[in-house]
Amino acid sequence: MKFVDAVSCGLRERQGGEKSVMGHAAKRYMDRQRIVRTHNIDAAQAFLHDKGFELDVARRDVGSIDMCINCAVLPGLSVGYLQNGVPAVTRSLAGLADYQVMLPISDPMEARIGGQDVLCGPERATVSSPRHDYRAKTCGLGARFRICITERAVGEQLAALLGEVPAGPVEFARAMELTTGFGNQFARYVLAAVHDFEHTNAIGTGAIATTSFEQFIVCELLLHHPHNYSEALMRLERTIASRDVRRAVDYMHANLDAPVTIADISLTAGVAGRTLFKHFRDTRGVSPMQYLRNLRFEKARQELLDAKGGMSVTEIATRWGFGHLGRFAVEYRQRFGESPSETLRRR
Repeated sequence: MKFVDAVSCGLRERQGGEKSVMGHAAKRYMDRQRIVRTHNIDAAQAFLHDKGFELDVARRDVGSIDMCINCAVLPGLSVGYLQNGVPAVTRSLAGLADYQVMLPISDPMEARIGGQDVLCGPERATVSSPRHDYRAKTCGLGARFRICITERAVGEQLAALLGEVPAGPVEFARAMELTTGFGNQFARYVLAAVHDFEHTNAIGTGAIATTSFEQFIVCELLLHHPHNYSEALMRLERTIASRDVRRAVDYMHANLDAPVTIADISLTAGVAGRTLFKHFRDTRGVSPMQYLRNLRFEKARQELLDAKGGMSVTEIATRWGFGHLGRFAVEYRQRFGESPSETLRRR
């Protein structure tokens, strides 16, 4: 899934070929999704205590605290921007309830997760799993992005990919390098999502868009960031019978106007989700969810061509899960050589 292009994210090239994703903009993000902002240390500590965390700030910095938490909350995960305004230590009162990926924007951060230390910053994120104690020591403003995913969402997605209920919870590798490979791509996805929530919130406009975003984030983590089931998923990269593929494709066609998950498709096909991913990438060059997105573009185009008087591009695009009209129009033109409005005018 392509959220926004690299220019929209404000990405820059590092010398030596490495791409620096984090660490460029000294600003707050996602103010439209404000949860709390306070300059009062007592209020900040009370708020975090209710969420299961303690906040420690040096006495000399108490008067300068500027805690801000902005967060877009979806059914299975949340995307947020956090800052303390001053150097601080945050620790969990008990084991974490959810998975979280913490991406420092400009300042370094020291994290301790389940007894393991991780030094992170703009070039390295930290990934924590449930039931582990968590402690983070931030520097400077302590500005960071956080992706928080429920244990249920990860467990259900893993079961769909494996084709069976896992024997135990997922344990992700604690560190994620952001300058190369999947970590670099993931940082771009996060920035694109932040940009979307700041300006249009197309991700949250409807069930289809929300489900697609959640499926994409969780699937990418499970398929590309190391964890204790990575080898089991790799073993599922096998051939698939044509009848199973046909069932998967037929199911997609029959449910284009509804939220669809990998679990839904793999259950219908009767094969593990990881096997479906392998087949679709080998034969069609895309993931199952991207294939589904392509079908929805075709459906939107057909409806624009057949539209009755009074129907708008916005109405048709939204019906098929494209909440961001500008992005829909750009990709539509790339696919079909004309804008959605031009298609509608010659219906």
